[in-house]
Formats: sequence, C-alpha cells, structure tokens
Amino acid sequence: MKTRVVPLVMVLILAALASAPELRAAGLGSSPESPGSGRQPGTLEWEAGLIWWNSEYRMSGGGLDLQEDDAGDLGFRGAIWFPQHFGFVGQYLPTATGDVAAGAADVTYISFDARYRLDTVSINNYFAIGAGWEWSDLRVSDVFGRTDGPRVLGEMRLGTRNFFAYGEYVYMWKMSRINVNDTVAPDLRNIRGDEYEFGGGYLLGDHLQLRLGYHQVEFRMDRADGTRHTSRSKGYLAGLVVVF
Repeated sequence: MKTRVVPLVMVLILAALASAPELRAAGLGSSPESPGSGRQPGTLEWEAGLIWWNSEYRMSGGGLDLQEDDAGDLGFRGAIWFPQHFGFVGQYLPTATGDVAAGAADVTYISFDARYRLDTVSINNYFAIGAGWEWSDLRVSDVFGRTDGPRVLGEMRLGTRNFFAYGEYVYMWKMSRINVNDTVAPDLRNIRGDEYEFGGGYLLGDHLQLRLGYHQVEFRMDRADGTRHTSRSKGYLAGLVVVF
C-alpha cells in the first residue's frame, strides 16, 4: 500500500507548491516569449515525442515468478490542449518481454485520457485531473492476456522558463477479466492497477524538450482458485518531445 500512496502524495504536495502565491509572485514559467516553455495558456498547445522506456518486467504469483531485466523499447506520447484548459493525452508504451518465457509475447500499455487543468499559472506550472481508458496486453506464455478498463489520474508540473519537474499518478480500479484457454490458469479477475511517473524536462530549443524520468505500471489480479498474481513493468525513461 505504501508504494501506491507515496507517488500520489508527491503529486499533491507539488501541486500545492505550484499554486502557492509566492511562486506566482516569482513569475515561475510565466514568460510568454518562449513557445516551448513559459507560454501562457489561452492558445492551442500540442506536443508529440518519442520515449525510450528502459523497463524491466516481472510476473509473479501462484507459484509463477518470471522476470525480464532488459525489456526496454521505444514508445510514443502525444497531447493537445485547448484554450479553456481542456486537453487530450495519449501514449503507447511497449516492452520487449519476448524472452521472459517460451512462447511469450511483448507486454504493451496503451492509454487515452481527457484532462482538465484546475489551476494554471503557465504551461510549466499547473495541476490537472483526468479520466480515460487503458488497454494492456499482458499475454505471457498463455498465462496472462489482454485487459482494458477506466482510469483516473492527477498530474502536476512545477518549473521555470526552461526547466520543469513533473509527477503523475493513475489508478485503474476495474479492468476487464482475462480469459485464458488453459485449465492450469483459470480466468483472472478483480484486476486493478496503478501507474505513476515522475521526472523533469529541459528546453533544448524553442520547440524541443528533453525529458528524463521514472515510470512504473503494476496490475494485481486474482485467480479462481484464490491465488493472487502481480504484473509489473518499471524503469527509467528518456525522450525528445516537440512542443508548439
């Protein structure tokens, strides 16, 4: 439980700091001259980038313990924000887990969210909430499969003209049941999960950002025989993002 509470607390604390009058008075991120950093909300904003996620994968429970330490792969992330603080964010994060077991398939995470900025000082200083849908392919050696379901999240950024720190926490409380065509592994149900990411971004040019961070996705689920399974991908990430 502590591992799931800590990232949420971090997001809330940093969001409170971003709203502090002292930071507003300091004008953090409030310069409108730079298209990629301090631009004030009120115009159409979008970003798109490639993300390398140097992940490791572990699947455990019910006597099963499989791990792939070198599952890094290249993904994509994009976002568009409209003038009234409303936006859409999507991401595709694959992992190279094909060697974790005989017949294994790569684990993939896909999500699409609608988000709303509750409190915005600038593009690099805001707190947002959102809701969306998650699609995850957890098929590994015919033990797991594909699941999808709703997700809710909190997101923050806190920064200056050229640099920002960020954090995000996602909760997925009701993912679809995984049907497995295997008498040894009955249907997996009661699937719920967490996802969090934190890191920083640095403006390399007017429209190009470097981002470094840490990302983790974990799903917990029950088998019909009462045993519990865990599927987890985690690791550092780096990306180049184009912003306008």
